[in-house]
Amino acid sequence: MDVSPFAVFLKNDRWNYVEPDVIVTCNRDKLDDQGCHGAPDWVMEVLSPSSVVMDCRRKLEAYRSAGVREYWIIDPGRETVTIYDFEREEGEPKVYDFTEVIRSEIVEDLELDFTQLQEYLR
Repeated sequence: MDVSPFAVFLKNDRWNYVEPDVIVTCNRDKLDDQGCHGAPDWVMEVLSPSSVVMDCRRKLEAYRSAGVREYWIIDPGRETVTIYDFEREEGEPKVYDFTEVIRSEIVEDLELDFTQLQEYLR
C-alpha cells in the first residue's frame, strides 16, 4: 500500500497522472520510483470542499475507464463512504456511513472500522 503524494500514471505515459490519497495494487511490476504505471486495483480518495468535482466526476470516470477494480470516496463532511465496484459493475454505488465497519470487495479479509474515524472527527 502506498500513501499520497504518489503518482499514478493511468494511461501509462509520463504526462498524465493523478495522485490518489491511497492505492492498493496487487501487481508489483506496476510500481517503480516514479509511481504506479497502469491502474491500481483499489483507490481511496478523501473529499475536501475543493476536491469534490475532481474526485466525484473526473477521477471517477478516469479510474473506471482505466481499469481500477474498486473506488472508495470518503466524505468526512457527510460522514459517508461511497464504494464503486467497477469489477462487478453492480449498478449504483454502495453508500455506507461512519457507524459501520466496511469490507473491501476485492481485497479478501480487509475491513476498515470507520466508527473510529467518526470518533476522531468529533
